[in-house]
Amino acid sequence: MRLVLDTNVLLDFFMERDMGRHRDCVELVRKVRGGEVQAVILSVVIAEMVWVMTSIYGLKRSEIAEMVQSVVQMKGVLVGERYEWISTLEQYTRMKVKFIDAMIANVRQIKSKKWAVVTYDKEFDKLGVLKMEPGNIK
Repeated sequence: MRLVLDTNVLLDFFMERDMGRHRDCVELVRKVRGGEVQAVILSVVIAEMVWVMTSIYGLKRSEIAEMVQSVVQMKGVLVGERYEWISTLEQYTRMKVKFIDAMIANVRQIKSKKWAVVTYDKEFDKLGVLKMEPGNIK
């Protein structure tokens, strides 16, 4: 099973916002690089990460580009997706979840539970996806 890394996992890895989470995310990245785990990073996650690093953390474009490049070129990472847009819009409206979370939940492989979302975001509990936290990846 592939694991889809959510934005908060990548931010905790790079920005060390919470040391416990940071350690778990570093360990997860080690497993991805070592071939123990196959990871997926969605383009919307990369876009959200860039936005947060720019607007919240004030990082330079060159710093952000270096971080994004290190993730998308990592051995064991697939970048890409196919969204089910009608379902995305229905969940966004009916469940009152964040639009990006609804997009992620409606990637076909996630919706069919072939891939699990790795996140700390509780909103995914509402969306019926397989969800894991970085510290629970064996």
